[in-house]
Amino acid sequence: MLPSIGRRRPYSIRENHKSITGEIMGIATTNHPLLFFHVLTVVCISVLFSSVFVKSSLIYPLNCSNSMQTCNSLLYHNFEGLSMEEVASFYSVNLSSIKPITNGLKQDYLVSVPCTCKDVRGTRGYFYDTFYRVQKGETFVGVTGKIYSGQAWKAPGEEELFVDGNRVSIHLACGCAERDFQEIVTYTVDEQDTLSGIAELLSTQVSEIENLNSRLTQNPSFIDVGWVLFVPREKRGIQTPKKDATNSDRPVIYSLEEIDEATQSFDHSQKIGEGGYGSVFIGILKGQEVAIKKMKSSSSKEFFAELRALCKIHHVNVVELLGYASGDSHLYLVYRYIENGSLNDHLHDPLLKGYSPLSWTTRAHIALDAARGIEYIHDHMKERCVHCDIKTSNILLDRGLRAKVFMIVQRLESCVFVYVVLSLYLHS
Repeated sequence: MLPSIGRRRPYSIRENHKSITGEIMGIATTNHPLLFFHVLTVVCISVLFSSVFVKSSLIYPLNCSNSMQTCNSLLYHNFEGLSMEEVASFYSVNLSSIKPITNGLKQDYLVSVPCTCKDVRGTRGYFYDTFYRVQKGETFVGVTGKIYSGQAWKAPGEEELFVDGNRVSIHLACGCAERDFQEIVTYTVDEQDTLSGIAELLSTQVSEIENLNSRLTQNPSFIDVGWVLFVPREKRGIQTPKKDATNSDRPVIYSLEEIDEATQSFDHSQKIGEGGYGSVFIGILKGQEVAIKKMKSSSSKEFFAELRALCKIHHVNVVELLGYASGDSHLYLVYRYIENGSLNDHLHDPLLKGYSPLSWTTRAHIALDAARGIEYIHDHMKERCVHCDIKTSNILLDRGLRAKVFMIVQRLESCVFVYVVLSLYLHS
């Protein structure tokens, strides 16, 4: 099945640098004045070497399932200034079928529609049809981009039907989930989106999005603005165990037997890193992939300082501490494993290590993620801490290339992290 090219607003590296680096400079000038001059320099260099290009929406309609011909589906409407009443009118639905959804600083809409397996001029897939009255000078690409978030299928001859006064059918791509507890959301990738961010927004897992959009997500670290994805959303949200408020800051205490089994008795093949405070091993603990830092007993003072601080950190840009174990002359910290290695690996000879070079946009996102994690550690914890070892090997990247700070805590007066931002731009 061939993809459909619809319309989305023009996109350029130059424009994207303007929005992203503006945010970086806001952080730099507000909290770290010296950082501003470094960022300004590297941004000017990066803009000089960027080029302008325009892309359109890319849609692969979802194949029909023999067991599911019709269903209720959701269309994600990116806010473009339309009121709920106007959205209802354009989508031919009642107001009760539209639910607001907060995405960052803006409010978008989820539009519930009946989705049907049908043939649209030779293309078989799941679609929802609505109607639109063409105004003077309007085009298919203009209408689908402004009103339907680039989710309309452009069938052969569609553009010729856009004549002033014509009432035309708009075929919107939708989908039916094969599992009762899920519903499909048609989502158009926007600037600064990542698969992990989309998954969090729509209550699903990155792997679920990848499975349903294999043509577009063969490289999970790359998605492009304007791609139309089908997202299998959990109807009741992702269920997580409820935490006891009195114990929410207390880590899990593991047994030495569990640690030993998880690391295969600390086999050398399980070792993934080493630092001043100990070695790090990968392992499976209670069905979850983890990173276990093994520390000598002489490090107990640092260990417990780190433990007390880290167990109180719950932030998307800081590596999560799951628990610890002690005994046998060693202490062990158990962290959530971050799949994509360190930023250092992606900046220095990435091809030799099996990684693709980072794009300018991804570098800016990583710089912002790291800054947010460090800002949280420094300014928003009850007991303010300072990360005294900020370097690219302590910035880890998840599957969506979002950055998480791996930290060792000490209470000092200041810490400089300009190096991370400079590295992102100078190691290309």
